[in-house]
Amino acid sequence: MFSITGSSLVCNEDDVDFAGNEVNIIAQGSDDTNVCRASCQQQTGCAFWTLSDGACYLRSGDSGRRALSPSVSGPAYCIDITTAAVFDFEVEPLYNFTVRASDVSFSTTFDVSVAIIDVNDNEPTFNQESYAFAVAEDHGVGVPIGQVSASDLDEAGDGAIRFTISQQPSVGLFAINATSGVLTSLQAFNFEDAQTFVVELSATDEEGTGSAVTVEATVTVSNVNDVAPAFEESIYTLTLPENVSRGTLLGTVAASDGDRGTAETEYSTLAGDDDGTFRINPAYGRIILVESFDFETITSYTLLVNASDQGDPELTAQTTVRITITDVNDNPPVMSSTRVDARIEQTAVSAVPVTTSARSH
Repeated sequence: MFSITGSSLVCNEDDVDFAGNEVNIIAQGSDDTNVCRASCQQQTGCAFWTLSDGACYLRSGDSGRRALSPSVSGPAYCIDITTAAVFDFEVEPLYNFTVRASDVSFSTTFDVSVAIIDVNDNEPTFNQESYAFAVAEDHGVGVPIGQVSASDLDEAGDGAIRFTISQQPSVGLFAINATSGVLTSLQAFNFEDAQTFVVELSATDEEGTGSAVTVEATVTVSNVNDVAPAFEESIYTLTLPENVSRGTLLGTVAASDGDRGTAETEYSTLAGDDDGTFRINPAYGRIILVESFDFETITSYTLLVNASDQGDPELTAQTTVRITITDVNDNPPVMSSTRVDARIEQTAVSAVPVTTSARSH
């Protein structure tokens, strides 16, 4: 990761360099202390020098780290530590190693710590390639639908992720919490209008100002039986002669249901047909005559008809069918007696009525 080179040089201002990836650690002899001090005062990368026991101490104005030169006599040596590979903060944020300097007779060592500063070199990553959420059409407005999550290898502010909606079917339909990634609806769903929504979500690091990635989230709406059947008429009126034959179709009631995907509407009679005079087709609402009418017995019927959507929960509707029976001359007259006795005066004139009695059924 690092390489070290040494040379017998006099310490001067060019040897103190904190720019780029190169760090120069200065080993300065005590007899050249004043030379080193003067050189440092001209260096912008150096904060200050101090003197102690004839040794030079160097502080970097950028990092606050210190390099200590050994207190030795003789010529000055500059030791260059340079990078030999690419750093990766996420793999290794800190390096510690020891440098040894030696001549023919003596050697010395010092420890070096190099801290790597993180940069935003990683983009966020969603934990799924896509998301799928399912909700019922009666899902409440503002109630969470689902949650997305993303991660970033960079630390601190560089890796802080903010979520946004980059595209949705209509403005104001969905919202997402910028920090938690919780997706919510801002409008009520209606299965009969739309069953699927595709939303594009973004995750951006550096608290929303850095690199961004997107992912698709599909929201599928399921049907709820929330619409009751509705009859086309609130009251159906039929006028029929009493001689209608049994099995005749008298009329039809019809109801519609706004829900999609529910079972077919089923019809039944709730009241008004205690004698079983009528039968209603459960699938089509057709009213059939089962027993003959008799105007002389019953002149009208009022039926209460029910329509059920057979959903869960079951929703129903009712309508009234009023049937009026008209009389038909279907009965011959009947004499009240087969023998009539009458008295007529012999003086009665012609065309005098003789009393008789007859009735009709």
